[in-house]
Amino acid sequence: MSNRHHKVHPGWRVPAGLMLLGSLLAWPSIGAAESCTVLPANPTVNAGGTVNWSASVSGFGSSKTYKWELKGGTPSSSTSPAPAVKYSTVGTFETKLRVDDTHNDDECKTTVRVLAADTQRPTAPTNLAAAAVSSSQINLSWTASTDDVGVTGYKVFRCQGAKCTPSTEVGTSATTSYSDTGLAAKTLYRYRVRATDAAGKLSAYSRAAGARTLSGTTTNQPPTANAGPDQTVTIASGQTSINVTLNGSGSSDPDGTIASYTWTGTPNPADTVSPTVTLTAGSYTFTLVVTDNSGASSAADTVNVTVNPAPPVNQPPTANAGPDQTVTIASGQTSINVTLNGSGSSDPDGSIASYTWTGNPNPADTVSPTVTLSAGTYTFSLVVTDNSGASSTADTVRVIVNAAPPVNQLPTANAGPDQTVTLAAGQTSIAVTLNGSGSSDADGTIASYNWTGNPNP
Repeated sequence: MSNRHHKVHPGWRVPAGLMLLGSLLAWPSIGAAESCTVLPANPTVNAGGTVNWSASVSGFGSSKTYKWELKGGTPSSSTSPAPAVKYSTVGTFETKLRVDDTHNDDECKTTVRVLAADTQRPTAPTNLAAAAVSSSQINLSWTASTDDVGVTGYKVFRCQGAKCTPSTEVGTSATTSYSDTGLAAKTLYRYRVRATDAAGKLSAYSRAAGARTLSGTTTNQPPTANAGPDQTVTIASGQTSINVTLNGSGSSDPDGTIASYTWTGTPNPADTVSPTVTLTAGSYTFTLVVTDNSGASSAADTVNVTVNPAPPVNQPPTANAGPDQTVTIASGQTSINVTLNGSGSSDPDGSIASYTWTGNPNPADTVSPTVTLSAGTYTFSLVVTDNSGASSTADTVRVIVNAAPPVNQLPTANAGPDQTVTLAAGQTSIAVTLNGSGSSDADGTIASYNWTGNPNP
């Protein structure tokens, strides 16, 4: 008996290899279980770029071989342990590896995401405006830039004086606004902004805008707390709680900065800008008060969090490879087409998403594949996977193909010996008995006798 055996790996593995028939068949000891992992996992590459694939494998002998299926790439297949593959088409493509030796085999896979090449730099920001809100803070705003792939942020540049050119970077922003703090009172500052994209390309500078900070005698204005939008989350299947992150980063101060965040609720969050709390199913309310760098505190703001219970744990499907079959090849033929039937497979809490057949010859992975078989006995295994990714145990079907019967040989007719008879005196006719009993068939029996003549017997 072969030592080849097979496993179902959740998530990143698929069933592979021939599943052996019968729960009473014991596996021989073959050492550590085989496994494989495709590296890198779920990479992202720009169109025209190359991914250098490799694999982490264990449990295989030195004679192991590699068979790569590289969808969307060039080449589209490889037997190298570490193929370099170029991707030119935008999209998400599956990469699958089968590792095999004389005893074991396994299959693993991942995906590669191909992005459009970033060939242009962003447009320059427009409508830059500067407004002094205190003796030490100027707020900036502008109209967003555009990019062929996407703008990732903005760089803010500043200088001091009426005729200076802003060229010193003082900060960055992921939005179309920026607050410049810690400035000198009654001082004129000028600003420009540049956009940047994921490829690191910078736009041209925006038009310059300036503002003069206020005198240092203004009254401190209190900050505004923002506890973030209400949240509705669902606990993961099989879990009893979930980590929820609160978000006070939307809090603001018109003439200074936020110095501290004070959260209250049950459970009580940490006093940071974005604390994380562990919650069970239910409804929760959390309150945020912020204090600015001059000691003024905001009014309270609240956020409601609704935690839905976990959905039922997904139950695995059941494979049904159909009843055993016995068929006979037609006379004069050497093979026969046999259709396997996995339509009896089922899932108690979902639907069947895929069918994986194994055997020799290897059937197509459809619900009812057809295989061409010569005389002999065959075993085929079926594993099904449901719409939540759970896989069944294997079910098998046995197919017995009987050889074609011999070609039928023609029978031999024997009408008996010739006869001469004499009419009796005074008679005009006589009855004569014909005798076909000497007819024979070499590989069967005589089924009928067909006489012709005049008169017709």
